[in-house]
Amino acid sequence: MGAPLLFKRAVVGAKVEASEGSAETLVAADFDIEAENISIGPDLPFFPKEAVSPSLSKFKGTSGGPRLYRIGFETEIRGSGTNTTPPSWFTLLRGCAFGETIGASEVDGDPVSTAFETLTLAVNVDGVEFKMHGAMGTFRITEVSGEPGKFAWEFLGVYNEPTDVALPVVPSYDDQIAEAFVGATALFGGTSFLFKTLEIDMAQVLSPREKPSAPGGVFSVRVTDRVPTFSFDPEMDAVATENFFNKLTTNVEQALAIQHSIAAGNIVKIGAPACQYEGLEPVDREGFLVLNATGRLNRNSAAGDDEVNVETS
Repeated sequence: MGAPLLFKRAVVGAKVEASEGSAETLVAADFDIEAENISIGPDLPFFPKEAVSPSLSKFKGTSGGPRLYRIGFETEIRGSGTNTTPPSWFTLLRGCAFGETIGASEVDGDPVSTAFETLTLAVNVDGVEFKMHGAMGTFRITEVSGEPGKFAWEFLGVYNEPTDVALPVVPSYDDQIAEAFVGATALFGGTSFLFKTLEIDMAQVLSPREKPSAPGGVFSVRVTDRVPTFSFDPEMDAVATENFFNKLTTNVEQALAIQHSIAAGNIVKIGAPACQYEGLEPVDREGFLVLNATGRLNRNSAAGDDEVNVETS
C-alpha cells in the first residue's frame, strides 16, 4: 500500500470551453480557485440483471448512463486586487449562465438566457484528478453578519474516469482578503434593516443533453430554467414604520443592494432590483421579534436577464 491521500492537499481548476462539450486541457494556472468544503459525487447508474434461473444467485449487471459528476464547493466573496481583472470565481459564474463584461473600472456579471458557456472542471486530491467537462452549474450567496460572504457552487457535468495526475505547482491565488460582512452596504427597499443572515439562491435547473454515441451517454449539461429566490431575517418594526405585510399583499417589488469592502480591487457589489416577498413568518431570534422573509427575484425590464447583478471593482 502507498501513502494515504490527504483530502486537504487539493486544488480546484476550471476553464471555459471553446466548444460546448469538448474538454479543455487544464494547466497549473487554471487551478487558482480557493475552494472550501469540496464534495465530489459521481452519478453512475447501474442496471442489475434480474433474469430468473434455477439458482437465486445474481447475474452480472450493466453500468449504464448517463454518466455524470456532481461537484460542489464554496469560495469567499472577494475581488482580484485589480478592478478590471475578474477574480478567479468569475469563471465559475460564467459556467452558471452569467455573462462577463469588463468595463472601464469594473467587471459585471449578469444572467443570460442564450449563448451559454460550459466548463471543464477538475478537483485534484493529492495526485488523483476528478474531472468533468461540458459542465454548467448553479450557486447560492450567503451573507452572515460579521462573517466573510460565501458562494456555494454546484456543477453537473460529463463524467471522466479518475486518473493519477501530479498536483500542479502551487497556483497563483488572488491575494485579496475576504472582508467580513461588517461596515457594509446592505439595503433592502432603500432601508438599512437590522438582520443577521441573507441568502440568494439562483436555483437553476441543470439538464444533461443525452447522446447515446458518447462514451458516457452525455454530450453536455445545460441550464434550462432558473427560479432565483432570496431570504433574510429583518427585525420586525412597528407597522407605521415598516409595513412588511402590506408589501407582501400588494405585490410590491423592492431593490436589494449589497457592497463588500471600499478598497479598490476588492469591492464586490450584489444587486437585485425587483425582489418580491412570497412569505413572512414572525419568529423569535434570541429574544427579538424578527421575520423569516422569503421571496422571488423578478426581472426588472421587459427583456429580462437582469434579476441579479454581480460586480467587482
